[in-house]
Amino acid sequence: MPRPTLQILLGITVVIAFSAYWNPLTGYIADEQTSARREGLATTYIDQPRSWRYDENGKLADILEATKAEYFRADDETLLDQPRFYSQADSERSWSVASDRGRYKQRRGLLFLRGAVNIINDQSGASFSSRAMTVHINKKTAESQVPVTIIHGANSIQAKGMVLNLNNETALMKPNVESLYVASPS
Repeated sequence: MPRPTLQILLGITVVIAFSAYWNPLTGYIADEQTSARREGLATTYIDQPRSWRYDENGKLADILEATKAEYFRADDETLLDQPRFYSQADSERSWSVASDRGRYKQRRGLLFLRGAVNIINDQSGASFSSRAMTVHINKKTAESQVPVTIIHGANSIQAKGMVLNLNNETALMKPNVESLYVASPS
C-alpha cells in the first residue's frame, strides 16, 4: 500500500475511534444540587409584558401587564414586578389594580398581589388599599385577609379584610369595621 493511502486510513481510524469514545456532554452533567437549583430558575423572562383576555362573546374582559415577568415552569406561575390589572365588569364598568409585586397562577386564574396594593373603581374613583390581596380573575373578585382601607371622596372605611365583587360592585367587609362619613354640604 502506498504511504499516503496508509496515512489516510490511519487518520480515519483515529477519528472514528476518537468520536466513539469521546462524549462532550459527560463533562457538563451537573450534580444533584446543581440540577435542583436549575429547576428553580425561571424559564422565561419578559420585560414590559401585556396580555389581553377576551370573553366568549369577543369583548375585552381584562388586561394584565407588568414591568417584568419571570415564568417558572416547575410551579407553573409567573412572578411580576409592578403588576397592573384592568378588569372590565359585566356592566361596562372597569377596575384598575396596581401593586408592587405579584404572583400569577395561570391555570387557577389567581393573581396574588403584595406590597402597596390599590384597586380603583374607574367610574366612581373609590379606592381600596391593602398590603396583600388575591384577585380571582375568572370570578372577578378580589379578597384580602389583612387590613383594608376604602376611600371615596372624603369618606373612609377601614376593616380587617374584605371580599370585593368587581361585577356588581359590592364589598363585604370583614370584622372590626370603622368608618368616617363626611356629609356633603347642602
